[in-house]
Amino acid sequence: MGHGGDDHTQYLIPTNVTGGGIGDATVIQVSAGSSHSMAITAVREVWTWGDGDAGQLGHGEKEHLAVPRGVEGIEGAVGVAGGVHHSVVSTDEGRVLVFGNGHGSLGLGVAEALAPTVIEGINTGHGDKEMEGKDYWETI
Repeated sequence: MGHGGDDHTQYLIPTNVTGGGIGDATVIQVSAGSSHSMAITAVREVWTWGDGDAGQLGHGEKEHLAVPRGVEGIEGAVGVAGGVHHSVVSTDEGRVLVFGNGHGSLGLGVAEALAPTVIEGINTGHGDKEMEGKDYWETI
């Protein structure tokens, strides 16, 4: 499921992701969960596709998507990571957002979040003025 084309073709070689509106966007980061994929574009949007049965695509539902769809509610994405049934996004403001079913590992105190939800009390330092223009490792 979810190579960005139809939902039946499996590819054994690298293949361009197409369809779903991502078009010719410049992708600056990709990540994959167990059966879903994510991309951040140059304008800091998050796009997801693949298996969505646990809400790990972040679209407010548990739908599978064969083509990429933009995730609403995320601005300034700088990092994405996928788990088996959940996804994590960090933003340029230092926020950490999660969605999916982390079976207790979302950090929200609930088992499931179908749309991007901020983990309160966690800051990545991206939005910190003291960090501006510095690599994290330069500050420790």
